[in-house]
Amino acid sequence: MVSFLGVLYLLNGDIFFSSMSAVTLVVLLYFLVDQLRKKKNQIRKNRFSYVAVVYWSLYVAISIPITFLLAHTLTVEIKAKKDIQGLAYEKMDILNDMVLSYTQQYGAYISAEYEPELKANLILISNNPNNSAAKTVLSNEPYEISSTTLNNISSTNVNSYIRKYINGKDKLFASALDSVIRRNEVFFETYGPVFDNWSRLRLSVAFNELDNLIEENYKTLYRNFEKHNHLSNAEFRFPIYNKEHKLNKPFSLWGRYNPLFMIVLALVFHALILLPYFLEPVSGMYKQHTTTTEKSSTDISGGIEL
Repeated sequence: MVSFLGVLYLLNGDIFFSSMSAVTLVVLLYFLVDQLRKKKNQIRKNRFSYVAVVYWSLYVAISIPITFLLAHTLTVEIKAKKDIQGLAYEKMDILNDMVLSYTQQYGAYISAEYEPELKANLILISNNPNNSAAKTVLSNEPYEISSTTLNNISSTNVNSYIRKYINGKDKLFASALDSVIRRNEVFFETYGPVFDNWSRLRLSVAFNELDNLIEENYKTLYRNFEKHNHLSNAEFRFPIYNKEHKLNKPFSLWGRYNPLFMIVLALVFHALILLPYFLEPVSGMYKQHTTTTEKSSTDISGGIEL
């Protein structure tokens, strides 16, 4: 199980290949130990045994990746677990923070850039329907108000037109939020419990989905912000959090968490695996002492004199 988790973390949650790889390594390891145990007599009788060299070489070759996987798994489970969970929660907070930042940025654009010019020119037209300069401004981007509408503006309805176009612009910006918020809700429902419950089989997949979702949401909001903002250098600014979970990068984890204790635990595992070999008796190595009990019988005769 431990070696399986190590492969699973390295392969980004691929359960099929992880299970096949782990089972193959463990079966080979147990097979070699069993063969060493059965051939222990032959190995001990010969000072140089070709069989011993082959089997021990194979054991060392297989034990190296298993030790590596054990140390990686133990590092994740014992030392890095809380930090990895914390990173997941930080990245999930990014999803909500991005929505909030987008709302604030397009709201600032509407209130500082879009609304003042719209309001000023509509009021000018309401006071003077023949104001060609104001009509020219409002007939072009970002307002693009038709001449028919501009001719209908008066002092009695100007405020309703102001609200209408501001609300319309707000809806254009907010249109991208619907899909983003819906994707966030689906992710929280599907993968939120994975991090809370430390669901090992789905950790890597959940992190990959989270990173992809952050990138997808950012692109959606960036394109929509650029599309509906008439300023030449306008862009949605949000710092993308690129910190990696490192479940698939054991050397990076070991650079932060000293793996020495984990390696010692892995060596203890190998000692337990080899225990049947060490406990296997070797013929000719033990002497059995037998004792013969000789019984001597002494005849005791006695008489009674009358």
